[in-house]
Formats: sequence, structure tokens, C-alpha cells
Amino acid sequence: MSSKVDTVVKDRIISAGKKYLWLDWGRDPSILEREGAIISRGEGVYIWDIDERRYLDANTAMGAAVLGHCYPRLLAVMTEQANKICGCASGKPAQIPAVLLAEKIASLAPGDLNRSFFGFSGSDAIDTALLIARQYFKNIGKGSKFKLVSRWEGYHGSSFVGSAASGFTFRRRAYEPLPQGFLHINFPYCYRCPYDLKYPGCGIKCAYELERIVEVEDPDTVMGFIGELTTSSGAIGPPPPEYPGIIRKICNKYDMLMIVDEVFSAFGRTGETFFESEQYKITPDIIVMGKGLGGGHLPVSNVLVRSPIVETFFTKNPGAGFQHGFTMGSYAPGCAVGLAVIEELEEKNIINDVRRKGEYVAEAYNRLQKETSIVGDIRIKGLDLNVELVKNRETKEGFSDLEAVKGEIMAVGRTNGVILFVSHLRSVIFSSPALNITFEELDVLINAVEKAVKAVEARFLRRLS
Repeated sequence: MSSKVDTVVKDRIISAGKKYLWLDWGRDPSILEREGAIISRGEGVYIWDIDERRYLDANTAMGAAVLGHCYPRLLAVMTEQANKICGCASGKPAQIPAVLLAEKIASLAPGDLNRSFFGFSGSDAIDTALLIARQYFKNIGKGSKFKLVSRWEGYHGSSFVGSAASGFTFRRRAYEPLPQGFLHINFPYCYRCPYDLKYPGCGIKCAYELERIVEVEDPDTVMGFIGELTTSSGAIGPPPPEYPGIIRKICNKYDMLMIVDEVFSAFGRTGETFFESEQYKITPDIIVMGKGLGGGHLPVSNVLVRSPIVETFFTKNPGAGFQHGFTMGSYAPGCAVGLAVIEELEEKNIINDVRRKGEYVAEAYNRLQKETSIVGDIRIKGLDLNVELVKNRETKEGFSDLEAVKGEIMAVGRTNGVILFVSHLRSVIFSSPALNITFEELDVLINAVEKAVKAVEARFLRRLS
């Protein structure tokens, strides 16, 4: 069904947007005049702009719409629950969808991770997780442990605390001074190893840097570590396979909590399992999740916590209770949708095909690497798809005019019917499509990426030669 608007209405929407809408992530309102900048509707892996042009959404709802846009079952569940109750009741009694979703998540999670605290976004879930960690150590008489170790170029949400935990300098500097007690170490990025070492002879030095900083800071002051496994922020990709286990052992050694940010990776993004943590045979103390939990249809997030930690909050000791919550926390429609997302992934065995789809894209990107001179590295796990472009493959030198390269990639993508995303700091084309994307739809994505890469090579290398 067409939803194209006439020229007068379109001009009014663009004008109003430029005048009144404050776009996120520092984007200038002038982009609203660009093709594909205002979206009218979505269905499956596709979105349509105000002119009724169709695009494949390569990062379907920024990786959240694991079943695509406007998925019929999720729309039906939203409507059904909204006809029962939408918000919370006075006094915040528990609502049935939250209970059922918490039970379901516990049945899927590794180890004794079995207590859920629901919010709305990855950002508020990160804040909740850190509040839990801070209070936990006070509950057990170790209140001196308050520092948190995260990683440079990690991303843990847009709140004030999340900005302090995150490691993108260009995003942090405007808000400084940030909350204190946040420490940073290097991230596992084998292609651009900060120590100029080669895996596996590196000894996984990036993981053992955690132990070094804990020793320097004093173990009695450090409460934990937070990080993604497959790192979507910066499009860095999966860590060396030994990395998560080393982090877990160091946390055990120094009585620290291991907090794994699976806002992006939970619910099948990396294939094989609902939680990526399971693939590394580790049980974190806390798993933070969002995005895919609500299927990109309603905002819902969760902080999943191990039983021994939770039990310290349910004693009769004064102040032990967790005095934290949100007016619309455990939002019934969001929790109902979350349960439907999980059931749909299970019933249709969608996660089972994720790895095979990733391998299919990897084969295409490997061919592209042979056909061109600017594909430096390919990092793929499940349907976390990254291809890094470089000016010089030998030296790994990136393009100096990154914004121009990004603009070229995105423009070529739109011309070929695909909305492509390029990472913030490097020319990495990063895609996270719906998990139920078909192989035919993947071909559309692959075709756009191939054309974008070849266009960058033709335009920028010729200019440099």
C-alpha cells in the first residue's frame, strides 16, 4: 500500500523537521532534505521513505528488529496486551507479561542467572546494572569497591553514567567532567592490535591488561568489569576465543563482578545461542540486554542477575533493598512482545540459520577482498557483519577523509536500494540485518556493499594516485 505524500505535505514535513526536530547523534537538520532521510513505513527488512522509495534496512532498527519491521505476530501481541492494560497500576503490582518473560529468560540463561529487572533501553539497563553492582558490595560489607573497568571504544549507552563507562572520546568530551570511578583498558581488536602483536602469539595481552589495572588501582576498590563480547560499537567484531574466559578468571580472582553487555548480541545476533556468553562457556554475574528483546517494536530492556547477588538484597538488614525503578518499568506490552519474540525465534528455529547466513556473507566479502585493493579486514560472527576498508592494505592506513568516504558508501547504498551504516571512527561498513532475512535479501545487501566498496576504490584511490 502506497503512503507517498504529495509535494505540499512533503515540503511541510521537511520544513517542520528542520525547524523543530532535534536529531540524535549530532546530525544536522539539513539531512532531512536527503533521499531516504524521512521514513514513512516499514515491513520485514525493508523501509519506505516519504517518496515511497524502498530500501533494505541493513541495520534493521539498529540491530533491534530481529524479526524485521512490523512483524505480524508482534503487532498482534501489542494490540492484545494494550486492550488489557498498557501502563502500570498504582502501587506497582506485578503484571503477568513481566512474570512470564522473566521466567522464560531464566530458562534460557546460563548458570544461575535467573532474576530479571526490566526497563526500556540498553542505556537504562546499564545504569541499573551498575547500581546493582555498587549496592551489592555494600550489602556484603565491601563498600570500598566502587570502581568499574570498561574499554576504550566500548559503548554502554547514552546516559551520564553510560557515557562515563563508554570509551569513545569524541562522545565523552562534551560532557566532562563525567562521574568518577570509571577506568578503561584497551579492547580486543586483533586487526589493529594496540600492542602491535599477532594472535595467538600475543598471549591475549588485551585481556590481562584488566589484571594490571586492578593491581595498580588496588583490588579492594574495583567492583567489576563491563564489556561486550562481540563488540558492535566501533564495528570491532568478536574477541579472540580465549578472551572472555580470561576476563572471567580475573574477576573471580579479585572478587569482581563480570558484567557482560549483550544489548546488541543477545537473542541470537551472533548465532547458535540466545546469549553469546554461552558460546564462550562462561557465566557472567550480570547480563545486560535490550534491542532484540523488544524486537524493535516496543522499548524493553533487562538486567539479568545471578542468584547469590540478588539474595543479598532480600535480607532484613536496613538499606539492603534495591530502591530503584521506573514509572513504566516492566511495561506490560513490552514484556508481552519480548516473550513473543523469544517464542517466535524458538518455534521457527530462526537462530539455527544465523551462522550459515553469516558464512554466506563472509564468502561474498572474501571474493570482494580478492577483487579489490581496499578491503583490509572482514569480521563476521553470525549476523554481525563488518568489512573494514583501508587506503593501503599493507600498512592498514585508513582513509584520511573519512566523512567523504562514509558519504560515498551511504550514497551508493541508497542508489542500490540499501541503507548502509558506516562506523564512527573508521571506514567499516557494519550491517546487522533481521535474523530472518532471506538469502535473496542478503544478495541485495551484498550487491550494495560490493558497489559501494568499488566506488570508494575508484574515487578515492584514483584521487590519491
